[in-house]
Amino acid sequence: MIYTDELYYEKSVTTENTFPNNIETDNLILKGPVHNNWSLGDFHQFQTDDCGDDMAEYNLFVNPPTLAYTKNKMYDYMAEKWNKMEEMYYVIEEKDTRENYPHKYIGLIGLNCEWDLKSGEIVIWLHRKVWGNEYFAEATEALFEVTFNHPIDYGIELISVVPSSNNKKSIKATKKFMSKLNGDLDGVIRNYFIFDGIGIQDCHRYSITEKEFNDRFS
Repeated sequence: MIYTDELYYEKSVTTENTFPNNIETDNLILKGPVHNNWSLGDFHQFQTDDCGDDMAEYNLFVNPPTLAYTKNKMYDYMAEKWNKMEEMYYVIEEKDTRENYPHKYIGLIGLNCEWDLKSGEIVIWLHRKVWGNEYFAEATEALFEVTFNHPIDYGIELISVVPSSNNKKSIKATKKFMSKLNGDLDGVIRNYFIFDGIGIQDCHRYSITEKEFNDRFS
């Protein structure tokens, strides 16, 4: 591993939890599914605090205006997708306690699965107070490792990361860690996503195959 020295995850697979419940790196614990680890109220407070607009600007969800929006558009959505094996969302916990930080978790990361295409796509939200620690890279590499090299063989052969072309910070971070992990930029896809807060956006698509990831030390 490049962004963590050790990686631990439970390798058993059940109908309720097809992906590991806990994935541990040097600095982070990814806990899934979201609805089993983060209460609706605490999740809503996280999404509506002072960083809500930062996280929502280039994501598919807006900073929720009401608790009902959080429940119906976000919380229930992620639970349903986990249960259908379509999108696997994890909350991200920092192992070391952070002073003056009001939440239990520092963000979310998800893997959207396109099983017919044998591919997946990473999505992530991180609280602004933890930006600059390469947690995006650390959590993403962990999901790459679990998905590509799990003993069960999920059958996923390619994973992409697709930030908005206007999200310069995310593009810079993605370019850096994908290069280190042996992935690359596929190109700019025009009119790729509709973001609730800003409308239709072009996106930069970076991707990595199982072989490329496992050859990263070659």
